[in-house]
Amino acid sequence: MNIKKTTKTILKTALFIFLWVILATLVPIPENISSFAWRLSAEAIALIAVILLTVIFSAIEKNKIKLDVEKVGKYICIGLILGMLWIGISVGVMVLLGTSFSGNSRGVKVLLWLIPVLFNAAAQELLVRGYVYSLIKREYSLVTATVITTLLFVLFHGGTFSEGLLPIVNIVLTSLLLTSCLEVFEGLTVPILMHFVWNGVGGIVFGGINLAEDYPSLLTMNSNGSNILTGGICKIEGSIVVLFVNIIMMAIILVWKRNIAKNGENI
Repeated sequence: MNIKKTTKTILKTALFIFLWVILATLVPIPENISSFAWRLSAEAIALIAVILLTVIFSAIEKNKIKLDVEKVGKYICIGLILGMLWIGISVGVMVLLGTSFSGNSRGVKVLLWLIPVLFNAAAQELLVRGYVYSLIKREYSLVTATVITTLLFVLFHGGTFSEGLLPIVNIVLTSLLLTSCLEVFEGLTVPILMHFVWNGVGGIVFGGINLAEDYPSLLTMNSNGSNILTGGICKIEGSIVVLFVNIIMMAIILVWKRNIAKNGENI
């Protein structure tokens, strides 16, 4: 093992994350504003911070930030479709197994909260699967980058540690699924939109995903039955249904990529 290279990689990764934490919390947000405005501001600041750091660190590394404009529209559609399949199949199977969702008194204005959810998903993906992932993959390998960034992704969702093994396994599989999409579609567009749809539809619409406490939801998830099916306190993300859906989604995407590569086609 090259100790010097390992030390430099660790320091760069730690510095990137440390500076993001500082920047994301540095800008004060007024307390006398609506909860929506506060959350929107907080998520926007976090996103701007990670974009800024990505540009700076990439410039220092002399890595060009690539944007295939011709494919952006296509990747947006793919990300949204895969995201809807991901959450749609999960919720659909859970409903068939007895989980129910009921309406509450909140109006459709709740859907405005999808905007900060998008900012949050983009910030998370850039933070975990952006510069840090690229750095580790370049210095070591795809497997090493996947393992380390998956550990980071799990740590950022550390609130589930006390809720048992299944929610943690689901977070690991979610990270692997999003990393698979990153590699297959050669960029963050698809992972960001899948992450957004999962959190937005699952949390804001169905109320079945635990977002930050101030996020509202259009529906309420009624967790009746076995925790292994309903997810218990972790809701959808603690269900064994999601475990199998994650595995199936990942297998489909990887097989799809292999078939495309075999036929010499471009995605």
